[in-house]
Amino acid sequence: MYNIAKRRGRCGLLSLNQNQTVSLKKISIQVSIHGFIANVTSDLQYINDSDKNIETEFVFPLDSGAAVYKFEAEIDGRTIVAEVQEKSQAKATYRDAINLGHTAMYLGEDDEAGDIFRLRLGKIPAKKTAKLTFAYAQEIELRSDKTGTFMLPTVLNPRYAPECHVFLSSDILMVNFSPEFKDLDTNMPCEFVFIIDRSGSMMGSRIEKAKEALVLMLKSLPVHCIFNVVSFGSSYSKLFTRSLEYNENNLQSAMDLQKNMMADMGGTEIYKPLEDIFKNKSSDSYARQIFLLTDGQVWNVPGIVKLVKKQKNTRIFTFGIGDGCSTELIKDVAKASRGKATFVKDNDRLASKIMSVMKSSVQCGITDVSLMWSLPEGCSVINASEEVPPIFQGDKLILFGIISRDISKRFSGKSSLKLAGRAGDRNVEYNMDFVLKAADRSANTDESYPLHRLAAKARLSEMEMKGAKEHEIVVLSTAANITSIHTAFVGVDKTSGDVISKCQATEYLIEETDCYKISRKRKCGGSIRTVPSVKKSKKVQTSMKLAVLSKRKNAASKAKQAYGAHSVATTSSHSLQKSEESDLGSEDSSKMIKLIGNQRFDGSWQLNKSFSEILGLSLNKIKSASVVKDVNVWATALAVAFLRKDWKEQKEEWEMIEEKALIWLRSKDLEGRDVIKDAMAFLTA
Repeated sequence: MYNIAKRRGRCGLLSLNQNQTVSLKKISIQVSIHGFIANVTSDLQYINDSDKNIETEFVFPLDSGAAVYKFEAEIDGRTIVAEVQEKSQAKATYRDAINLGHTAMYLGEDDEAGDIFRLRLGKIPAKKTAKLTFAYAQEIELRSDKTGTFMLPTVLNPRYAPECHVFLSSDILMVNFSPEFKDLDTNMPCEFVFIIDRSGSMMGSRIEKAKEALVLMLKSLPVHCIFNVVSFGSSYSKLFTRSLEYNENNLQSAMDLQKNMMADMGGTEIYKPLEDIFKNKSSDSYARQIFLLTDGQVWNVPGIVKLVKKQKNTRIFTFGIGDGCSTELIKDVAKASRGKATFVKDNDRLASKIMSVMKSSVQCGITDVSLMWSLPEGCSVINASEEVPPIFQGDKLILFGIISRDISKRFSGKSSLKLAGRAGDRNVEYNMDFVLKAADRSANTDESYPLHRLAAKARLSEMEMKGAKEHEIVVLSTAANITSIHTAFVGVDKTSGDVISKCQATEYLIEETDCYKISRKRKCGGSIRTVPSVKKSKKVQTSMKLAVLSKRKNAASKAKQAYGAHSVATTSSHSLQKSEESDLGSEDSSKMIKLIGNQRFDGSWQLNKSFSEILGLSLNKIKSASVVKDVNVWATALAVAFLRKDWKEQKEEWEMIEEKALIWLRSKDLEGRDVIKDAMAFLTA
């Protein structure tokens, strides 16, 4: 049914019978940003240039967390509005319509890749146009520097291998957390496994970025750990049969492998290397941390996720490299293992993003997280998702609560929420009070319900991963009018082209209390912050905030009052946050990597010819300037000073490497000298 698109890896409107794309004549995209939520509406106009009627398929990539809630098609003056039905029912409706000569469409998630949507569109008459309109909501990415980034999907890489519903009239609570922790345990004994994609699709800058990042990760490893490196493509290979002690000899073996890495291992088969790693059971003495670097061009994601979910004492930190990687693979594998997903565009620096996660991996973070609400009597809340993922330093977390009963329009009083969990062997608790207040109903109605869709999407994703009953998934999916693995959009134009009626919506707003007055019961320190509004290229920091959207009026416009808003309109794909350009391959970056590559496993540097050449100074001059007898102490101090002096902007990449060096220096006889200060003076003289 989908052979053309799968084989070719194409996206856009495709002719099923003629093996070619349909001409795109016009595109218009509207994006509005409210807090951490992006609401996107796309209008695409195609024309059938041929002299024959053609049956088509529309293929487009989206973030796996995106909730598609609207799809309409205008073909030759007729309008078709799609609604969600159970998949087999939707297919039957589509087939019956086509057999009767009606124009119809069928839209569903790809069976093997949930971040690709496929629309079977009925026949487009010769020389006629087809205008497709679809809308979806999704969370935006929050970078480590607290800057929000939204990217419109434009690339689909070849992959290897409304009626009124009860749900949309429910009250929805949304809370944003961006915690900052202090004094978390960073001495966990860990096993580190680095899995590097060396398939042909990684050729060029992608494999070079991966190699650069591997150097930084290897040199940043804590002294008392075990590690391994796995390469994969159509086949896979391991540096060691099983993870070995981190020492100088084993580190050198890994560095030798890194130097010779090429994207020469064929296709992308992730399942088998993961299966092999999991066969070697991780020791209870070591927390297994897996770093998976891939461009994510794979199929059978559900099978991979199922394998990952079976593992214990294992976290997988996934990195999707490139503009067309599978968001489903990267997000679902990380979620299933209680790890973290990170995406790196082709013009981003992988090293800075991966080292930010590396620091998280050696922290316990907050686990066993629960969210509890205190609301008016008679109201109960279903959390979406019910299981809250671990929270790491610098993370942002969006949680939704679906209220099972109405909040009285006359109600105005105090409510509260509590987020609790464990940080290592300590209990952690964050509290916040808020006030619900009925909103002004005079404003116009917003009928897109982006928060409702995202709450439903979060709940559906969890239900799918837990293997919930198909009927339960279908009920929620059709109620929210967003697709799932068991449902699809279907629309039929029989005669009139009338549009299905839409629901009315109203909302409650929150009168914020002093959110800085957070409970002193927390035991790991820090405070709660959130980014209430994402503005172009600006960093924003505030305390925790809560938004409530419900069946009351004008959810989107009032959300601006609750936690700020920013909107943008565009006629082409773009990013609201311009990504930093990669320095990969530059002489300056290469010099930094060479310096770091010379560091020993214990954090020290040796004073030798190679070291002096990197500094651009003669060996004799460096030796004669030493302020201590141990020249390796002097070399290590010079290396730290050199990093601080010449690569200040890349500190996030070498911060853990510097920390190892400082620990090593503190264990040596410094003869009462401030060797770092002396080294900086020497380099700047």
